[in-house]
Amino acid sequence: MGTLLGDADVWDDTPARPRPARRGLAALSAGLAVGLAVGWAVAPRPAPPVPVVTVPAARSAAPAPDRGGPVVEQATLAGPMLVTGLGRVEEVEPDGSEGRVVGPGFPAAAVLPAHGRTPLVALGGDAVVTIDRSGTSRTITPDGFRARGVAGRGARVLACGRRPLPLEARLAAQAAGRDETRSVPALLLGVAGGGATGVAMACPVAWAAGSDVIAGAGGEQVPFRSTTRGSSVLAGRPGGPPATLLTRAQLEQASGPGASVGAVAVSPDGSLVAAAAGAAGGPWAVLLAGVHPGKLVRIAVAPGYEVAWLGFDRHGGRLAIAAVDRRGGLAEQNLANRAGDGYVLGYDPASRTAAVLLAGEAMERADGFGFSPDGLVFAVSSPRGWTMLSTSQLADRATAPVSGTLLAWPGTSG
Repeated sequence: MGTLLGDADVWDDTPARPRPARRGLAALSAGLAVGLAVGWAVAPRPAPPVPVVTVPAARSAAPAPDRGGPVVEQATLAGPMLVTGLGRVEEVEPDGSEGRVVGPGFPAAAVLPAHGRTPLVALGGDAVVTIDRSGTSRTITPDGFRARGVAGRGARVLACGRRPLPLEARLAAQAAGRDETRSVPALLLGVAGGGATGVAMACPVAWAAGSDVIAGAGGEQVPFRSTTRGSSVLAGRPGGPPATLLTRAQLEQASGPGASVGAVAVSPDGSLVAAAAGAAGGPWAVLLAGVHPGKLVRIAVAPGYEVAWLGFDRHGGRLAIAAVDRRGGLAEQNLANRAGDGYVLGYDPASRTAAVLLAGEAMERADGFGFSPDGLVFAVSSPRGWTMLSTSQLADRATAPVSGTLLAWPGTSG
């Protein structure tokens, strides 16, 4: 796979005297990858060039994952997952023993699991809908709003999206091969209906699992391939004005000119926001920032790779970063059709150490990612087959008897 990942840089916004330090790097194997300890450096601004770790040539073929076994047993103890396939949403057990359709006739791109009396919320077909226990769906986004992302907590939903350009501008955009829509403010919605409240942030958006903290893109919309994306990162409370957490200058300092926001995630307690930024065909990086001013961590992404997904485990002890090859003809392909490799990095914010969770064949056409509710298992879905691995013993992994795209893993609490 070649160059894989740079060290994490820490930028300290306090006026304390800079103290350069670096920990040693552990060796790492190619193929599906075993643990990688990534050192960290403290440096004053401007940030120094980020070193990269070169993967040594494989001495022998990596062992194939077991089919089933202890990892799948551990995953099954965590409870069911939500997957999409064949134009429907299903709740399935990780061992494939049980499954039931919860969203018939709805090909979802993202979901917010049902909890208690709160219905399942799903994004698909340019709309956000609720799906009750009988499988009946109801659209909660207004007409003309083309939803592109969704986040939420409890009975509230944050939907981001775009609206069609005026007819003349739309025709011109169509002729030029550009996006025929424009970014508009996100909407704060209730699952029970009622009015929508505008929120001054754009896609992508995220909501802390255990706190009322939201984050999303902001700033000027800048070109990204055939569309546009936000050039800063905002964070705040639902219903209140969001504040700028990461400026355009910081994103460009981290990943280069023209950087825009590709993914965001908020830790469960709302104290940390992770944002992936980069330009099409340019370098990418993940920035981890505290909601309150302080240290800023930069994690480099391998050249030619872009971040497809970010997510914290339910306890906030680990951030997963899924990066995929976007070079050449892979740039515009959707994840399930992308015949290229990638890797998943697990980053521990407390110790500022990282480990490669997965790489190699398991990442070809990978289209869904997620931690089990207890954080003990990480799963990657792909049309080629699912891979599950133990987050404490990275060499312990298995192929899972499940098909479709992983959307969420609520477990028994969903």
